[in-house]
Amino acid sequence: GNLYHRLGRAEAALKAYETAVQLAPDVIAPRVNASMLEVRRGNYSKAEQHLRKALEAEPDNPEANFNMGLLTAELGRRSEAEKYLRRARKGSPDFAEAAFNLGILLAESKPHEGLKWSRKAAELRPEQPRYAYTLAFYLDRSDLKTEAVTTLNELISRYPEYSDAYALLGSIYERQGQIEKAQAIYRRAASIRTLPAAERKNFQAKAQ
Repeated sequence: GNLYHRLGRAEAALKAYETAVQLAPDVIAPRVNASMLEVRRGNYSKAEQHLRKALEAEPDNPEANFNMGLLTAELGRRSEAEKYLRRARKGSPDFAEAAFNLGILLAESKPHEGLKWSRKAAELRPEQPRYAYTLAFYLDRSDLKTEAVTTLNELISRYPEYSDAYALLGSIYERQGQIEKAQAIYRRAASIRTLPAAERKNFQAKAQ
């Protein structure tokens, strides 16, 4: 029953957005919202149509460019995705999520610039632990271990239940041959009572 209820609400919302588009075809928000619902339904072509119409009306709109960037990335059109995400950032310099996705998108082809965007996202949204973790992940991959360790220790101090940070930090220590530090991190994670039992057991095994 809950599934059908949610589907019904999504259909109603989509119809409302489509009505708003018909009444005011140059208003951006309904088209962006409709595109997001179409993506959730798997209707990528309809989602792209909505976003293209939005961008025809307002080419520099950050939200429309951002969502087009995500959509084209999902469809494997990486060069287009980069273009749209850059436009989103240009239209809204504090758009942390656009910076975050640019960092991921460019990590393979332009690792130096990708790292710059990951760092920017983490600076803009220090309250978002996923951004700090992702920055640390790419710092580690770029062999900037000291900064990665600092970033992870700061993340753990602010969000002590963010288990991925312990796993990555312990892994870095292990690869550096600092086994005692790795064990201490794993034991610390295993002692967090609010973590799922399976995770705690895994950390205990790592510590041993």
